[in-house]
Amino acid sequence: MAQSYVKFVADLKAALGVVLRSQRSAVQTEAGIHTAIGAALKAMKREFVHEHRLNERDRLDYFVTPGIVIEAKKGAAGIAVLQQVARYLDHPDTACAVVIAMRCDGQIPKTLREKPIFTIELWRLIL
Repeated sequence: MAQSYVKFVADLKAALGVVLRSQRSAVQTEAGIHTAIGAALKAMKREFVHEHRLNERDRLDYFVTPGIVIEAKKGAAGIAVLQQVARYLDHPDTACAVVIAMRCDGQIPKTLREKPIFTIELWRLIL
């Protein structure tokens, strides 16, 4: 299953890169980033829910079948994002997380709660 997550992230990165290179201004706001992610997922023909509620407290930016959490941030992703993603990964319906941010500060591990975490840095996609 881990190999399928690696492929998903590679495909998402490629599709998101295509969207962002045609709409560079999307990275200026978190809403724009969300729109770009949605367009990339549609291009990939993936089933997803935008702003999916896990429980009363936690709302995922994107929930992609089967159990992939996508958390998007306009700025840098660091320890605060990691704490948020940890709560999401505690949920039994989640299997993997992808953090998408302008940059990731190196504090995000490869696994958390025994589930894989991947990062996509937006600045790399718009060059």
